[in-house]
This record gives sequence, structure tokens and C-alpha cells, in this order.
Amino acid sequence: MSFPYGFWWEFTDEPFPATEPVDHTEHVERGHVNADGGKARHQAYQLPMLISLEAAKADLQMDHAEDDEDITRKIQQASVIVMNYLKLPLDHYADSFGAIPTEDSSNEPDVPHEVRAATTLMLRELYGDAKQRTQWRPGYIPDAVMALLYPLRDPAIG
Repeated sequence: MSFPYGFWWEFTDEPFPATEPVDHTEHVERGHVNADGGKARHQAYQLPMLISLEAAKADLQMDHAEDDEDITRKIQQASVIVMNYLKLPLDHYADSFGAIPTEDSSNEPDVPHEVRAATTLMLRELYGDAKQRTQWRPGYIPDAVMALLYPLRDPAIG
């Protein structure tokens, strides 16, 4: 089976020999498939968190730790949605160790402010009450998130 340009991203359950401990609950493996179908390499990385848990909890006005796991998962989901809209690889902002560097004065990831704001808005959509969610057009992200990210997006060339 061949794929366009010889690339195919896949999610797999195959074990990956990591050199450092990896949280396997939110762990993704990506592989490159050659034109002949053989895997060239595997690379494991954490799903990105474009905003910190502390900033997310402050924005959601939460002062308890009961929902930290759920909020962390929703931050990762919002981050992936933002990265996909920007057409960037999930490890785009990561350093050579796979972590997103933080700003000097805070624990916030060192990413553009528009990206951080869009991720926060997307988190509100994913975590918020269903009655408070905006209506999304099929195939699109919420308009407010899109408005923040549109200037940063690489245009499609057809």
C-alpha cells in the first residue's frame, strides 16, 4: 500500500524503548512509512501543553485539584487542535528533549501570545458547560480561536 509522498502518520500500540520515563497515558508514537511500506523510524513525544495547568485553572476560576487530570487532558486536546489548525507538527515548540521551554519569570510555555490565548479559548470550549459553548460550523474551529490564529497560519496553495 503506498501513500502520497511516501508519508503516513499512524498511532500504534507497539512498545517504544524510551530513554527517559514517559507518561504512557497521553503518549503518541509517530512513524514514517517508506514507499515500500517499511518503517524508517519511530519517535515518541508528549502531547503538547501550550498553556500551563496553573494558568488554565486560573482562567477557569478553579482553586481545587480534583479536576487536574481532566483539565490537563483538555489542555492537551486544545493544544493539538491549535497546532493542527496552524499546520504545525505537534513538537514544533518543543526543545531537543521534547519539552516546551518556559518563560523566565513564569511557568508559562514560551509560545506566541496569540497561540496561548487561542489555546485558552479552545480549553474553555472543551471544558465548559454545554449550554455555554458556541456553535461550531462543521469542519471549523470556533470563530474566536480562528481569529486569533489566522494571521499565524500558513496559507494553503492549490
